[in-house]
Amino acid sequence: MVEQDRRGPWTTVERERLYRNPWGALERHMVIRPDGTPGEHLFVDLPPAVGVLAADGRDVLLVRQPRYGIGRDVLEIVKGGRHEGETAEAAARRELREEAGIDAKRLLPLGERVALPSITNERATLYAATGLKEIEPEPDGSEVIEVVRMTLDEALNSALEGGIEDADTVVALARYAFAINILRIE
Repeated sequence: MVEQDRRGPWTTVERERLYRNPWGALERHMVIRPDGTPGEHLFVDLPPAVGVLAADGRDVLLVRQPRYGIGRDVLEIVKGGRHEGETAEAAARRELREEAGIDAKRLLPLGERVALPSITNERATLYAATGLKEIEPEPDGSEVIEVVRMTLDEALNSALEGGIEDADTVVALARYAFAINILRIE
C-alpha cells in the first residue's frame, strides 16, 4: 500500500511495479475512478525524451530505422531518452551526433510533445537543428540507421499521406514549417 495520491480526478491507492529496465517501467495502479468506483490502471513510467529535426535550408534529414514495436522500418526525426541529469538540449545534441552523425550550430526549440497521456508520463522536448556539419555517427547496438534527405514539402506531404506516421516527427515537421513559413524564424 502506498500513500494515496491524486492524478486529476483519479486517486491512486496502490502501485505495483511489474517490470523495470533502463528504458522505463510498467506499473499496475489500483485507483478510485472519477465516478468513485475502484479500478485498475496500466501505467508506463518513461524518462523524458528528446526529438530533433535536422534542417538544411529547405531540406530536412530524417532517419529510417527498424522499430521493434511495430516490426518494420520507420522514417522519423532523431529521437532518444535523456540521461539522468542531462539537459534536453545536451541530449538533443548527443542523439543527433550518435544517430545521424550531425553537429548543429543552433537548436530551435519546437516545444514539448506528450504522447499517450492516458497511460504514460513521457514527455519529449522537440528541436529543429540548423547549421549542420557531418561527423561520424555512433549508433548503439540496437540501432540500424539510414539518414534520408528530402525537402520539407516532401516530408510534410508524406506525413499528410501517412507515409511518415511517427507522432514526434509529424509534430516536429508541422511546428518547424509553421516557424519558418508563418513566424519567419530561421
